[in-house]
Amino acid sequence: NASRRKLLHEVQDLRGAVRVYCRPQLGSHVLLPSQDTLLLHCGDLPVSFEFDRVFDPEAQQHEVYSEMEEVCLSVLDGYNICLMVYGPSESGKTSTILGDVRSNGRGGCEIVNHGIQLRAMKQLFAIASQRSDRYKDTFEITIAEVRNERIHDLLAATETGERTGKVVIAEANKRLVRKNSNAA
Repeated sequence: NASRRKLLHEVQDLRGAVRVYCRPQLGSHVLLPSQDTLLLHCGDLPVSFEFDRVFDPEAQQHEVYSEMEEVCLSVLDGYNICLMVYGPSESGKTSTILGDVRSNGRGGCEIVNHGIQLRAMKQLFAIASQRSDRYKDTFEITIAEVRNERIHDLLAATETGERTGKVVIAEANKRLVRKNSNAA
């Protein structure tokens, strides 16, 4: 376990703290010449972009998560991580992070084919449960959306957010911050 953790930290140090992945929607003007390059044809000159990884548009959720699994699990070693998605409306951000959100026919919704966040949480809680005799793992999660230059807390006013959340005043600038904690 200690050697695995040491190797993981060495790999993370070599790859860097910030990684950028691309999960494009292909069109006639987008090509994927390699797993780390996206080629965009706009006008006469093609423009090339390099990423840590470019996923095939048909990539399955488990393929995307497997690329980020080690980073997500690094929270068990005390690291903080931030997953951020960016793109225009209907580009697949929610699907990548949460999974496929569908109406359940009863006025609510269900999430199928879990995305990165739900896969990571499920795995983290399973590991925390398995090692609960040796460690007391505590996880904090914030889910926010930036839309029209405003931050929206996506856990506020949800059943889970109201049941398990707590409001904390940040001392630096006295702004209201909502934290949700789950202890395993």
